[in-house]
Amino acid sequence: MRDIAGRVFRRTGLVRLLNPQGQERLGRGVITRQKGQAGNGAAGEGHWLGRLEKPLYAFTGELDGAQAGDILEQEGLRYRVLQAGSVALGRTRVCARLALEREGIADDGV
Repeated sequence: MRDIAGRVFRRTGLVRLLNPQGQERLGRGVITRQKGQAGNGAAGEGHWLGRLEKPLYAFTGELDGAQAGDILEQEGLRYRVLQAGSVALGRTRVCARLALEREGIADDGV
């Protein structure tokens, strides 16, 4: 399968992926919040992954080998990978797509 993710996301933010064995991989991409804007998300809000009790995030970019349970870091923030997959058009891989949960702080809508 052809892979164009590196070219598509070459100018986006650097990310670091750590697996439970301590191995590290680098990639590039963007992380977006998947729940309502600050102050607008009600507990139990529906989402394609099910009912959410706290915000989830999505990574879209160039990154190989991510699996559920890995840790993704970008700009000092840490996220646990809940689900990992990729997006393809025909036989061309466009990007990795990860469902994430933010770690380390109480999420106050920021």
